[in-house]
Amino acid sequence: MAYWSDEFDRVQSPMLRYGLAVVLVAVSVAIALLLQVYEFREIELPVLLLAIGVVTWYAGNGPAVLAVVLSTTAFNYLFVEPLYTLYVSVRDLPYFLVFVLAAIIVASFSAVRRRIEDNLRHARDRLQIELEQRKQREAEVRKLNQELTLRAAELATANKELESFGY
Repeated sequence: MAYWSDEFDRVQSPMLRYGLAVVLVAVSVAIALLLQVYEFREIELPVLLLAIGVVTWYAGNGPAVLAVVLSTTAFNYLFVEPLYTLYVSVRDLPYFLVFVLAAIIVASFSAVRRRIEDNLRHARDRLQIELEQRKQREAEVRKLNQELTLRAAELATANKELESFGY
């Protein structure tokens, strides 16, 4: 059973798709926490948004929603004051809302781009099928033209024979 489609560069198994969402969010949270230890401030937003974009791109819309929910929860719990609660202080509310909006925008843009790419692939496939059909019809026309040429030659010889017989 194939889990990965080379043609569409997308994970096909639902278990792997949702697992990819959970793992990527967990890895991005770990990276953000590690970077925070090394005095990088406010790095969690781009790291988590990158994870959401990758999940949306490779796993689809359902896992993207899961990634947005997990990222938002982890962002609220670990990076927004007061820390280690799901409460958002009034002072950090704009920062939290910016993250939520950015996460939704990244997920929607990735989904739209993916849909457009899928439509382009389908159009390409239809054009390839049409091209193959045209080539087959062209080969048939060539074959019929050759048969007509042979018949015309046969008719010309038959006409010559009739003319000679008539004389």
